Amino acid sequence: MGEIAVKTITPIDVYCVEGTPPDLGKMMAKLMEWFQSKGVISISDQIALFHAMPDEAPKVEDIRCEACAGASPPPEPDKQVIRKTLLEVKVAYTTYKGPQSAEKDISIVLEVAKWMKRNGYTQAGPVRQVYHRIWLEDDKAHVEMETQIPIE
Repeated sequence: MGEIAVKTITPIDVYCVEGTPPDLGKMMAKLMEWFQSKGVISISDQIALFHAMPDEAPKVEDIRCEACAGASPPPEPDKQVIRKTLLEVKVAYTTYKGPQSAEKDISIVLEVAKWMKRNGYTQAGPVRQVYHRIWLEDDKAHVEMETQIPIE
């Protein structure tokens, strides 16, 4: 995990599929298949939005999440996929590069949350995990990602 810092994220229009964290990989695949069916390409990193902190839900399956990405040209959403604008937001963030696991994702989010508390910030929106790169190594998923928590 990299150092934790603060930055401002610019707005982005994205398309999203809703579900729960255990299905995030399938949700991302569904979104990419939907883009392909519409004849468009993804023009952003893949973004996961988590609408609760890991310590706020009894089980990870109780957390609502969204798999999102931008597309060009912009297709019309339908029942499978919604369109939304992620507004400009100030975030506490850190980076991570290595093997992906739910346990690692949760520990990173909790470390950023502790840092926020120590520095007088409160959470101001859903946790974002931005996947800059995903690859297989030794039959295991690896990621280069950024964990962002909107702050005020």
